Amino acid sequence: MSSATANSVLISQYSSFLLSNYCAIAATVLFIYECLITFGDEISLFWTRRFTGASVLFVSNRAIVMFAHVFTLITSSTATSPQVRLGFAE
Repeated sequence: MSSATANSVLISQYSSFLLSNYCAIAATVLFIYECLITFGDEISLFWTRRFTGASVLFVSNRAIVMFAHVFTLITSSTATSPQVRLGFAE
């Protein structure tokens, strides 16, 4: 009976893990989409003018957050691939 309980707890934790990964993937895709649709405004407002402290802060913030989101996207997609889920990862 304890084996069935342990299995149900494991399934519940794995389901929670998958849900959090899917939410992270959705947030990453939404952030990348927002960056793409506002890229023209970013060029006209920040790249064509003299660099100030605010523009450096904006560009560095955008770059750091983009790197973090892309890293999350890469690690989340490998953790939820079918080969890893079935235990057949190479």
